[in-house]
Amino acid sequence: MSEQEVIDKVYELKSFAVKVQDYEMASKLRDIENAFTNSKHAKIHIEATEENLKNELTKVVEYFNIYNPKSQCLRDLKLTLLLDEL
Repeated sequence: MSEQEVIDKVYELKSFAVKVQDYEMASKLRDIENAFTNSKHAKIHIEATEENLKNELTKVVEYFNIYNPKSQCLRDLKLTLLLDEL
């Protein structure tokens, strides 16, 4: 997966979160997007690779499992990621 494809995937997931009105999930995904694009709003810069995307999404999933275990968007995100891996 190229750098642009990784950024596009994060944008796609963020757009989906907004569509289902899960703004907390969208915010977490925006943070990842900012880190990958080296935005002035990013706290840190992360190279946009498939491996880093998986790591960052794992952190988001862990966060929601701890702080918001009933998040519907989280379940949809997990399903989307599983389907993409098939």
